[in-house]
Amino acid sequence: MNARLAVLAHTSSALVVLLAAASTLAHAGPWWDSRWMRGDAVDVQVQVEGAPAPLLRAPGRDDRLYVQAREGREYAVVLANRTDRRVGVVLAVDGLNVLDGSRSDLDAHEVMYVLDPHERATIRGWRRNLDEVQRFVFVDEARSYASRVGRANEDMGWIRVASFEERPTRWSLPRVLSGDESSRGPNAPMRSAAPDAAEGYPGTGWGRRTSDPVGVTDFRAREWATDRLDLRYEYASALRALGIDCSRDDDRLMEREHGLFGFVPPPADERDDDDRGWHRGRGHRDRR
Repeated sequence: MNARLAVLAHTSSALVVLLAAASTLAHAGPWWDSRWMRGDAVDVQVQVEGAPAPLLRAPGRDDRLYVQAREGREYAVVLANRTDRRVGVVLAVDGLNVLDGSRSDLDAHEVMYVLDPHERATIRGWRRNLDEVQRFVFVDEARSYASRVGRANEDMGWIRVASFEERPTRWSLPRVLSGDESSRGPNAPMRSAAPDAAEGYPGTGWGRRTSDPVGVTDFRAREWATDRLDLRYEYASALRALGIDCSRDDDRLMEREHGLFGFVPPPADERDDDDRGWHRGRGHRDRR
């Protein structure tokens, strides 16, 4: 997570993970802008391949924001604590808690991440153990993690966040997640389909394994959530059917911002598999 090592413990309220953040926040702003969904305690951003994804509105829908899914692309959820106190955050993807893979009700008794005051953490995947995650990746719904482990549900395609204030702590003995308690997944990461496959409905897959160490803290969450923030992801065709403008302009703006066209293309006779796509003027493939 590009963060200091954090600590994990068991309390009377929940099993929680402390994330030492990589940066300090000191901002205030509207509830929503093109890159952040803002709450009273926590702000949420979705990053696709490391770049902030545009957050989109549907006509007549003020209770959620939308993100365009692109099959085979890895994504991450950024959580930013706006407050001067610690905050607990339950994060559910496709209806499952990203820490233990259980069906999430976004309540105070679930396993949750904990952010220190004004800290930011990037959640890159399903937590496999204390040291690793399996990356979030957009795949077709039938090949999502939830579907592959028999836990598909009515929340497929949703990213939901609930934040909780801390109650006075009753100290308890720390406990490390065992292999039986950690989020289990399929035997191997799911690869993306061919770029020109017909669009269906997206889900979040069990991507590649990557190092992302955490450690322990005690945290007793208050019973009621401070924030409930909901994002929905769909392929471009579904977004257009919902009346959402998802033109290429924002995507191209971010490519320019991040210099994705700024590298030197190799000569044609020295290209390897990773270099395919330069002849199309793009540094990556894009499923549309």
